[in-house]
Parts: sequence; C-alpha cells; structure tokens
Amino acid sequence: MRFGMLIYPGVSEYELGVFTSVLSYARQARTDIEICTLARTRGSIQTSGGLVLTPHYAFPSAPDFTVLMVPAGNQTQKHARDPLTRQYLQNHPTHYAAVGSGIIFLGEAGLLRNKQVSTSTELESLVWAYEPLDVQTESFMTLDGNYFAESQGQVLSLAFSVVEDHFDAGIYSLVRSRFSAG
Repeated sequence: MRFGMLIYPGVSEYELGVFTSVLSYARQARTDIEICTLARTRGSIQTSGGLVLTPHYAFPSAPDFTVLMVPAGNQTQKHARDPLTRQYLQNHPTHYAAVGSGIIFLGEAGLLRNKQVSTSTELESLVWAYEPLDVQTESFMTLDGNYFAESQGQVLSLAFSVVEDHFDAGIYSLVRSRFSAG
C-alpha cells in the first residue's frame, strides 16, 4: 500500500507531519506500507514554516497511490492552477484526502465536478465554482472514498479514518492506542 502527499512551495508541514506519524504507526505492523511525497519536480521545496523538503517522486515517475493527501498551504490557488499539477491529478485516479485549501487542487483539476464534497464555510463559495453535486460544511467527512478536513484541526481524524478504512481492526486499534497513550 502506498500513501502519497502532494507538496508544493508554501505547503503546510503540519498536515504532512500528522499524516506521516499516523501511517508510520500502521507501518510498524505492516511493512508493505510506503509513505512518500510527490511534487511537480524532485527539486527542493520550502514549506510555509521554512522547512526544506525533497520529494520522493516527481509527477512523471510517481507510482499509483492508495490515497493521496493534498494539504493546505500558502498560495494554494496559484499552485493548483499549474498545468502539470492539474494534468497529474486528472490522469492518476485515486482516493484523495484534502485538508483545508488543499481542496482547491482537486477543484482546479476538475475532480470535484458532480461529486459530493465537504469544506470549510470560508471556502464554500469558491468550491461551488468547481461544480460539485453538493457541498457540505462539516469539520470532517468521508464521501465516496475521499476524505475532507476543513482545517488543520481535523487532520488527525482524517488520518485515523484513512487507517480505519484501509487496514484491519487490529492495526487501527494499535494506531489509536499510540495517540491516546499518556
């Protein structure tokens, strides 16, 4: 199983860290789990907090993913309109986990059209412009195998839901226990 995270200049490292941490605990029980990043190129990318990341994969060499997490970040609309990014998302069907403004990437790629989605009240009118079937304004939802978190505060719930949906109950319990242990 392969879980990817889209990274771009100004991406929020918080979502990347939480998603990676949760899946890393699942990987302790299943060694066939790969957690990786991808971007338009393999060049270094500076996050919103100043960390510098080098993606595991560039779009042309990226494998298929079980779930691709699309985190929020700075200048999301600008990066989501990049033709290579849109083309990659359009041509690589998978389940998506969008956090906050990360949903804009899916909208710009045409992946929200005629779909049920969820986003924050702040992004609701923008998301409607992408012609979804319906827009919910819940803090976290899973719809048609895709995951939507309105903001950073729901990333842990999103990551737990991904584990619950893609692994057995034993692994899910193990992961949850790692985060509830005092």
